[in-house]
Amino acid sequence: DICSLLQRQYAENAADIMASFYNSNALCLRVNTLKTTVAALNAQLKSEGAETEVQGKALLVLNGADKALEAVNSGLAFVQGLSSQEAVEALDAKEGQTVIDVCACPGGKTLGAALDMGGKGRIISMDLHANKLSLIEKSAAVLGVDIIETRAHDGRKPISGFEELADRVICDVPCSGIGAIKGRPEIRYKSLDTVDKLIETQRAILSVAWGYLKKGGRLVYSTCTINKDENEGVLVPFAEGAMARVVSMRTVLPTENNKDGFFIAV
Repeated sequence: DICSLLQRQYAENAADIMASFYNSNALCLRVNTLKTTVAALNAQLKSEGAETEVQGKALLVLNGADKALEAVNSGLAFVQGLSSQEAVEALDAKEGQTVIDVCACPGGKTLGAALDMGGKGRIISMDLHANKLSLIEKSAAVLGVDIIETRAHDGRKPISGFEELADRVICDVPCSGIGAIKGRPEIRYKSLDTVDKLIETQRAILSVAWGYLKKGGRLVYSTCTINKDENEGVLVPFAEGAMARVVSMRTVLPTENNKDGFFIAV
């Protein structure tokens, strides 16, 4: 199923994409800039014997994962892939803003936005599964972030009083996960029979999320799939109908070094 989809949508580089699924990404950290700097944490890990590489706000740990996880446990960083960090960067969250994350768990994008906001403002992090929200709360506590409010909610249903509330909206929708096969090899065996249902859900969540955005605000629609039907196929018709301006749209292919396949649209 997935092979034929990739051959259809990415004829020229389908073989390279499929080969990339057998490579693994380096452990990637987002540095907690409320407590330290990228340079300081990089120097600390190197002094402890880890092999690291700086990529923007991220640190790739090529060797010495145990040292990196000590830094995570002490709140100096959290684990977040490069592609996911790119989606947070596209959001461009600023100090003092109100941010809504409509499908937040396990919370990486919420936490990244909080750091970009310098720990000042308001983030409402929602997820369908109430039992997962404690993951965000625990991570935020370790990082020293106190601007996050969690809420169990079905993203397909609008919340009264949230109309045009947010300066920024994170809309990281449930998807087929085809871009994330490097880290989740079981996805290879997944049937694509449920994709049409997923696309319905994606459209519904995006439509509701758009209603939360202030005029002139910024929404990031992202997935960890490279299936164009779930990405451009959902985003482009919606943007046309909603008279939304598409600022940028990028498909990150898993052939990119240390990256998962991802779609990021602003």
